[in-house]
Amino acid sequence: MDNYYSGKGSRYIRNHFPHHILNDYLRIENKYIREIGDREFWDNLPDRLKNHYIENAEKYLDYEWKSIPAYDTYMGFYEKGNRDDALAFEMKTVLGLLTTAECIQNKGRYLPQIVNGIFSIAEQTTWAGAAHLVNCGESKERLPEYDDVVLDLRAAETAVLFSYVYGSLKKKLDEISPVISGRIVYEVNRRMLKPYLENDSYWWMCFGIDLSYWNVNNWNAHMNKCVIYCALTLCDNKRECYKILNKAIDSLDIFVDSYPDDGSCNEGPSYWNMAGGNLSYALDLLDHAMYEKSNIFKNSKIRNMMDYVLDMRIAGNYFASVADAHGKEVGNPYILFNIGEMFDEESFRNEARIMFRFSQKCLPSDFEPIRDFVCMRDYKALTEYSDLVDKGKLNVWMEGIQLLISRETEERDKGLYMCVKGGHNGESHNHNDIGSIIVYKDGKPIMIDVGIGTYTKDTFGENRYTKVWSTNGYHHNIPVINGIAQREGSRFTASDVKCTLSEQVARLSLQLKDAYDIQDKIHDLTRNVVLDRTRSVIEMTDEFDFDKEMSFESILMLQNKPEIVCQKVAKPKTFQGTEIEQRTEILLPECRITVETSQPVEFEVEEILLEDGALSGVWGERIYRLVVKQKDVKIGRISYVIK
Repeated sequence: MDNYYSGKGSRYIRNHFPHHILNDYLRIENKYIREIGDREFWDNLPDRLKNHYIENAEKYLDYEWKSIPAYDTYMGFYEKGNRDDALAFEMKTVLGLLTTAECIQNKGRYLPQIVNGIFSIAEQTTWAGAAHLVNCGESKERLPEYDDVVLDLRAAETAVLFSYVYGSLKKKLDEISPVISGRIVYEVNRRMLKPYLENDSYWWMCFGIDLSYWNVNNWNAHMNKCVIYCALTLCDNKRECYKILNKAIDSLDIFVDSYPDDGSCNEGPSYWNMAGGNLSYALDLLDHAMYEKSNIFKNSKIRNMMDYVLDMRIAGNYFASVADAHGKEVGNPYILFNIGEMFDEESFRNEARIMFRFSQKCLPSDFEPIRDFVCMRDYKALTEYSDLVDKGKLNVWMEGIQLLISRETEERDKGLYMCVKGGHNGESHNHNDIGSIIVYKDGKPIMIDVGIGTYTKDTFGENRYTKVWSTNGYHHNIPVINGIAQREGSRFTASDVKCTLSEQVARLSLQLKDAYDIQDKIHDLTRNVVLDRTRSVIEMTDEFDFDKEMSFESILMLQNKPEIVCQKVAKPKTFQGTEIEQRTEILLPECRITVETSQPVEFEVEEILLEDGALSGVWGERIYRLVVKQKDVKIGRISYVIK
């Protein structure tokens, strides 16, 4: 069929690529590949890049191509819980580096090993990752079966690599034997293009599924980008390519339609590269494949989806680590620069150059075809520039996911910064964190969202909120009521959300009671957060009203060890007839936090040692969990002033 779209959205992409235009103006050409015969491209690469690829390829002239250990890789995932795809990634990197080095040197030196690599990878029973085999395959077996084609992220990435080798070296490979390029075409068709066309039931396509139940996530953009890339490289007739691109457009439209108009991504900034970033590549491939250009890059929603990642960076390479994100991240400079070219927008080129400083002190030793091609194409523009401007917007309100970002100054490394999250606890890659706040000062972390550690089988399993401690409500900057934290699921949500923004003040108010499964015992649990630029302070106030006396605990996840330096009773004001009974000063290396409560409180400081490298690489060896406890309270108020 020619129209797969099953949603009720605005067809943002289809409107720019209608069926008749796609059919009449399609050209089968992949923007992100240069054939080895394009000597103007390959010979004029910067010497640093040439040396990088050749030096790395030299290491693999005697590389021993191995088979994937079936038991250790696939059964081992379920027995040990670790994702052990290292050998598969290594083999793909080796093949990509050898191919690129051959294109640079053009001497045939690497071709024997390239052929070895093609056949070694082609003969793998599956290209799927161990973590995806059961969920994405038809057999549901934990070991790969020879007749079960599993089309997942890893299979798609391998198909892209094979297409890169084919598009770059087909003529050279055919001089050895046409069997080689024929094998590439056969495997990519068998493992990707054919099942993609014949099967509408892959969940990530989002055709005919209940979108109120399923999260449309980064898989959609990533898989469709890979399919478009392969089709524009391998298809030998226009009609076949048209059918694939046509289906990809309808699937991508559901992805775009799942986003709010402000372009906010509920998967967090780490997944933006896979989500919005991959969408940008897919649209660029589509636009270039048309003899008559579209105006897709003038679409405001598409542009907003790209802007998201600029807004989520705090300072340096610190990002607001909501959802499955990391506190330190590197926005992909190649995606960002490419978006700058697509939209002719200097803010993205500027951001790309800033991120390049963090990611490319040395070039990566792994290989990814599109990333590496854009690196080669745009390397001079990324590295040859004048002064950079590193400023962020004073206020950003993402109404679609209820996320407020506010800064004291536009300069990212000066003054106070806060990020406050509303939304619900059924979001993609959810953490139970409604109302959580992130605070930085002068570009340094104070109150943190720990983010996500190394993925294991528990990360997406039934133990996600128990064995993966950084995802649950006990380890975010939110209240715990009577020992009970927030629960997962879309019905646990913020309500009565009000955001007020001005040049002087950014204010967010949220009702949090519905985030807990004891909401019937909570009459009111309101959090108000304010960044006041006139006083250079952040104020966070929780007001609560329970149906009986319960404990109220405020959790503060801190980068550094807090020191409680002063506790005294003072009565300067009242709250609902109750005098303020306690004021506490807490010192941190970067700031002071003043805590005022309507009831006596206790402070408990827990040191958390970070043994997971994905966490310690961001925060260091340890972080601190400060619990501010009020016992046996019914109505109360607690406020924090950070300055």
